[in-house]
This record gives sequence, C-alpha cells and structure tokens, in this order.
Amino acid sequence: CPSSPGQRSVVGWSNYAGCHHDTEAAIDDTNHGILFRNSRITFSDIDDGSSNTLLIGEHLLEPNHLGWISGTRATLRNTSRLEELRQEGVREPDEGQEDPLFVGGFGSHHPGVMMGSLADGAVRAFSFNTSAIVLHQLGHRADGEIPEQTP
Repeated sequence: CPSSPGQRSVVGWSNYAGCHHDTEAAIDDTNHGILFRNSRITFSDIDDGSSNTLLIGEHLLEPNHLGWISGTRATLRNTSRLEELRQEGVREPDEGQEDPLFVGGFGSHHPGVMMGSLADGAVRAFSFNTSAIVLHQLGHRADGEIPEQTP
C-alpha cells in the first residue's frame, strides 16, 4: 500500500492478506473464511453472499514477516479485530503474539480505516470502530448472519 512507511525492497512482502477466519484461530483447513489452508471455496460455498463476506484486506507489516510464499500470518488474517497504529510506526502489543499459531487481524496506516475487498470485488473502507459483531459476520462465509451495519 502506498501509505505504508515500511520497507519496499524486501521481496515477497505485501500489505494485503486473505481472510481465513472470523475469530482468532490457527490457520487450518476448517476455517470459516474464504482463503485458508487447502481452501477450495467457490461462490456457491459463500452462503452469506459474496457482498457480505470479506475476501482480502490490509494488514500492518512486521519486520519478522516471512513474505507471501510462507503461508503464515504474512498472507492470512482474521476478523477478530482491526489493528491501527497508535503513533507513527508503533502498535499496541498483540495479545498472544508469543504463540506461534497467533494470526491476528487486519489493519492499516490509513487514519481510522482499513481497506478491504469483499468477495464480490467491492472495495470498502472499514472503520477501526466497526463492531466486533460485524467483523465476525464479515469473516464467516456461512454463519447465516448479514452484517448489521454498512462498514
């Protein structure tokens, strides 16, 4: 993302990640998002509708990211929360980051919003004030719940 002050010379880094799950959980083949380990999700599997399900979003880069080819938290995130910078280049510490299976949420350097794309291709600015309920609904492709507010 052009607004990211991070390094631009590191091969394989990206500010964008796929949505693997609706809560904080390890990346697995049973996740509720669209992009996850061994995912074979098609439009017909998105019961909540492609306009109600997050496909990809921005995330904050970290110096220890392994790049897109790793299949780790560098490439997939969940809708457990949105992370924002508290001041230039500094975030609040993530709970559980010492856990090797910790994935984390989406975030950005944009003031107050994270840019994301729904499965129908629509791009939206999601406020850092988006409710936890709505985030959960956006991250789960088939929970039968339609997001209560427009992000």
